[in-house]
Formats: sequence, C-alpha cells, structure tokens
Amino acid sequence: MLVIRPADANETAAAWQIAIEHKDGPVALVLSRQNLQVLNLQTYPQVPLGTRSGGYVLAHATGNTSPISS
Repeated sequence: MLVIRPADANETAAAWQIAIEHKDGPVALVLSRQNLQVLNLQTYPQVPLGTRSGGYVLAHATGNTSPISS
C-alpha cells in the first residue's frame, strides 16, 4: 500500500496525480482537517516534484546542525 500524507492543497493535487498513476496496489491519501496554509508555488516551486520524490527541502538549517553538542 502506498500512503501519502500531503501537507497542503498543492501537495494534495500532486498526491492525487500520483494515486491515479499508481498501478501496483492500493493508495491511501491521509488528509488533514486543519486549516493549513498553502505553500506558494512561486516561492517553493519544488513542491509538486518533491511530493512525487517523497520529500523536499523548504529551507536549510542555519547554525550548528550537529546532533552532538560539544
């Protein structure tokens, strides 16, 4: 089973396309009932392709990103 949990309306549209094209078993779209902000595709053009890839970076971390503090 393919499970997709889109974060906004743009990801939901991409997830729907993925679900329609998926021929190897069932698909579950896990949607939210929260009033989520829609990511601006002008600012984040990676959303549709990133959804198809399984994820994407919206912003890189700044500062010390090491999981071990010294």
